[in-house]
Amino acid sequence: MIKNLLFVALMAVTAPHLGLQTDSFLTSASIVSPRIVSCYPNPAISFINIDLQKNTTKNYNFVVFNFLGKKVVDINELNAHNTLDLTNFTRGIYIFQLKDATGRVVESGKFQVNK
Repeated sequence: MIKNLLFVALMAVTAPHLGLQTDSFLTSASIVSPRIVSCYPNPAISFINIDLQKNTTKNYNFVVFNFLGKKVVDINELNAHNTLDLTNFTRGIYIFQLKDATGRVVESGKFQVNK
């Protein structure tokens, strides 16, 4: 924590001398966006829960890729609580993307399947 504060303070002092914009640096360093989706349990064996925030009103698309980049699941209609059956999944790491209605990725993450 102290290292981060010292780094931000150092950049705020030295950035103008280096020709850097301090506004965008300080804004991006100090804002942490909340997570929209949570996946649990992780690692999973037979199923994984996909929960969206309660105040989420947008239509999202949940896409899962295996570690080779092949799309294995595409859920178009999400509820506040969803369960994904992992029966046909092999052991390994999977990447998920949460996309909005325009196709823009708003969040991504990973989960592990142990069998």
